[in-house]
Amino acid sequence: DYLRDNMVHNPEEMVQRMVMPSLEIIYGVTRGSLATVPPDKWAEHLAKGHAPFRTIMFCVSVAQAELTAKIFNRAMQGKANWICGKHHGEDREERMNGFRSGAIPIITNCGVLGEGVDVPETELILQARPTKSLSLWVQQLGRGTRTLPGVLTDKETPEERIAAIKASAKKVVRVVDFA
Repeated sequence: DYLRDNMVHNPEEMVQRMVMPSLEIIYGVTRGSLATVPPDKWAEHLAKGHAPFRTIMFCVSVAQAELTAKIFNRAMQGKANWICGKHHGEDREERMNGFRSGAIPIITNCGVLGEGVDVPETELILQARPTKSLSLWVQQLGRGTRTLPGVLTDKETPEERIAAIKASAKKVVRVVDFA
């Protein structure tokens, strides 16, 4: 109830509270370090980290998805996009292609990427929406648990599959559940 009420009364503040630690994880900088850096220097600070993890954030509303992408882009211009049910055809394809290619490493969404979408490039899942449905949560988590194409080709035993994943460019998926 607190989260929902504050999203209604002060959505910007609530989203900013998730964006700062998310950026630290996405770029691999020391946790809490952005709090010591003026916001106009965040991009410079984050550039000292690693290449950004390809990140899907699940949001509670379309407004939250759009606002979150805008706030991510204030820190790292052009690195985030958002998608919802109103995006169709070429617009949706363009947004997803930007994410898949890594040109846009962060995509926020409401009700679009939770099921029926295969995005094996995903390295980080940010859960910014509560749910009482374990099956929904697991479906959303599943966007990040796919292996990269070709990794498991001709691997027959569990040991061979585990070794192939460990040797791949994507060894793990990270999950942060804010809700």
